[in-house]
Amino acid sequence: MSRKSTFGVDGEALIASVCVAGEPATQARTNTARARLLERIVAAITAQQGETGRHADAVLLPGGYFYLPERIEAADFATRRAALEAAPFAADCREAAEKLPEGTYLVVGIDGARRQSTLLDQWCVAWTLEGVAGLGRKIFPTDAEAEQLVVYESDFAARERGITLVSGQRALLCACYDMFGVSEPYQANRARMAKIKHIGGPAEHSSAGTPRFDARCDAALLRWQDLIEDGGFTVGLAAIHSFPRSGAGSGRGMWQRHGVATCSAALHGGLAVGASHFERLPASERTTLAARKVPRRHLGEAQRRKALEKAPLWTASLPGKALIRWFA
Repeated sequence: MSRKSTFGVDGEALIASVCVAGEPATQARTNTARARLLERIVAAITAQQGETGRHADAVLLPGGYFYLPERIEAADFATRRAALEAAPFAADCREAAEKLPEGTYLVVGIDGARRQSTLLDQWCVAWTLEGVAGLGRKIFPTDAEAEQLVVYESDFAARERGITLVSGQRALLCACYDMFGVSEPYQANRARMAKIKHIGGPAEHSSAGTPRFDARCDAALLRWQDLIEDGGFTVGLAAIHSFPRSGAGSGRGMWQRHGVATCSAALHGGLAVGASHFERLPASERTTLAARKVPRRHLGEAQRRKALEKAPLWTASLPGKALIRWFA
């Protein structure tokens, strides 16, 4: 039976963002429950899309939705793809993608092996029924991650970070704070690059304070700028990890102003969308983690930036489990 459907309107991208109650997966044993929830999410999405007659170009899930206990010790796409496709949850991702309309990507955040409390790998991975079609490994760490995370120079220029949507739009896959990094080439203070402490590859790297470190960071940022400007990206997709109700990490307004809206501005007003875990799911019209048509001047407004949230076209929910919102 054909699964071809109507995508978008006049070539505009349509993204289904799925926010999930709870926290990112931290153990492989949680993957089974996540797979069952994914089945319910896909069923809810297909039901809603049947009512509207419009089907999403991509379904976006949060960072750390699945957990991979083994570290992927490779920088090339082919090896990474093979490792991800061998993961226990890979069949669940392919099956979910198969149930979606033909051409719809399933974009999932996957976290890798830990050292103490620090993740050594964070991925934003696009799946189709055939397997991994695109991926981005995190290149912009937080302060808490920087001491343990080696960012790979090749990932700043990795073309597999981009996917072409059925609508014709090009989408950039962002592993959590990588969405903040989309505007980094256009910022004077280079705040996100300043957090990097180790840069190189799987075999060797330079650390902050060593002779080659600054030059490698400078070259990486230029590669990143070339990737963004030459890739034709009009959509940014971020698999965000989580927002607690209060305390550290609860800055949803900060994420909206300086991550999501600023990504839209850096992509010349393109659509920027995030999906996250929430300790308590927001109301459908609040904390949308979406922006579009943000003017370029937003890049230079620093702390004066406004949230510029975009309201969803439609919503659906799995009470207490997930909130699904469509953005275009």
